[in-house]
Amino acid sequence: MYYKTVIGNYPRPSWLRESLLKAEGKQKKSGATDLKVDLLYDKATLEVIREFESLGLDIITDGQLRWTDSLASFCETLAGFKMTGLIRFYDNNFYYRQPEVNGKIVWKKPVYTADFLKAKKAAKKPLKWILPGPYTLARLCKNSYYSNMDWLMADLSLALSSEAEALSKAGCRILQIDEPSLVYDNTLKAELPRIKEVLAKVESAFNGTTILQTYFGSFNEAIADLLDLKFDVFGFDLVDGKNNMKFLKEHPVGRDVSLGVVNSRDILMEKPQKIIKTLKTAAKYTESANIHATPNWGLELMPREYAVKKLSLLCKTVDSIKKDKK
Repeated sequence: MYYKTVIGNYPRPSWLRESLLKAEGKQKKSGATDLKVDLLYDKATLEVIREFESLGLDIITDGQLRWTDSLASFCETLAGFKMTGLIRFYDNNFYYRQPEVNGKIVWKKPVYTADFLKAKKAAKKPLKWILPGPYTLARLCKNSYYSNMDWLMADLSLALSSEAEALSKAGCRILQIDEPSLVYDNTLKAELPRIKEVLAKVESAFNGTTILQTYFGSFNEAIADLLDLKFDVFGFDLVDGKNNMKFLKEHPVGRDVSLGVVNSRDILMEKPQKIIKTLKTAAKYTESANIHATPNWGLELMPREYAVKKLSLLCKTVDSIKKDKK
């Protein structure tokens, strides 16, 4: 079975960007609570959800329109963090506000439950939520408090587990944990058993389908044991992860997989036959019952019209595979 879905973020409607500039004085303001601004986000989120559904996606997100960025939106709500200056997000033409750990990390209250419930009410298709993973958070933040990475990851996993549990109680049934740092530079800054331990803690806190999503790189032998984790779906970037197909051939996952087959960082359109060949080959190697076909990352950096074209191409191509199988 093929499912058409997205990784997470999506371009903001132009009218929302213009309205926020007027209301806030800048495009993304951390912690905006003004009712007018909140209603703008509600309207834009509904628009994006309807766009996802009309394009034919089977599993959707809310587009993460309210997120400051993939780290700050979570970290700025926790005790033990302060937000610092901008730093480049991997090798993208995109910058995030680097969180700095200056005290013990403590989860205080649900961060995303209210946003999830709004999106769930609007959605007609299954809705998944995204959380950053404990290893990627530890790698990308500035640590000025913990004496070693193990303790930092341990407290991050406690916070993420609390958030995962809160989302589960709110009715969320699909949770994606983003861990690009596991594959980005192929050099782990912590012992793999510790990484597996904190990931397992977050996964076990959620009552539903869990996805371990990677992008911007490839799995290798050093992290092959991650496949022992109890995640229901493992995500592989088949665009930037040049060695992932070889890894999948040598390590049949035997569980569901999420496969990034559309380039979210280039407006050049893929050829449908290439997508079909990639998906079919990966399906044979992974021995997976279900395949989530996705862009290889979020589409936020792409002009909206090209994001629509990319998703339309993905959906039509996957539908053609489904039609051929009947």
